Amino acid sequence: MREVALTRSARFSGDAGKILLTVFLLFVFIGSVQARQQSANNSKKSEPPSGIISGHVYSAATGQPLGKAVVTLQLRSEDPNPPSFETASDGAFAFTALPVGTYDVLIERCGYATHTVEEASTDSDSVIALRAGEKREGLTYHLLRGGV
Repeated sequence: MREVALTRSARFSGDAGKILLTVFLLFVFIGSVQARQQSANNSKKSEPPSGIISGHVYSAATGQPLGKAVVTLQLRSEDPNPPSFETASDGAFAFTALPVGTYDVLIERCGYATHTVEEASTDSDSVIALRAGEKREGLTYHLLRGGV
C-alpha cells in the first residue's frame, strides 16, 4: 500500500481549519434549531382544539355534595368510549382537553335517579356545545333520590 504524504500547502493552516470547522458547526446548529422549531409548530397545528367542562353534583333533597357520582360526557358524534369521571367527596368533577363538539351529560350514583338529557330537557347544562378553547366551569347538577 502506498502512502501519500501531504505537503504543507495541501493542508489547512491551523486558523483556516478552525474557521471552516466553526462555520460548519454553526450551519449544523442553525439547521437543528430550525428543525426543532418547525416540529414544534407542526405539533401545535396538529393538536385538535379542546375545552374544559367542570362542575359539582349535589343531592336535590339535601343540597349536600354527592361524592362517587359518575359523570359521563357523550360526544354526539358517536364516541365509542365517552369520558367518565367519578366525583370527589365534595361532588366536584372536571374534564380537560375535550374535543370540540356537542356533549350529552349523564350522571349516575347508587341510590339516586340517573340524570339524563331526556329526563332534564329543560336543563340547559344537560347538553353542552363546546367550542375551541371554551371553559364551561361551575356547572351544577342535582340528583333526586330513587333508582337502584
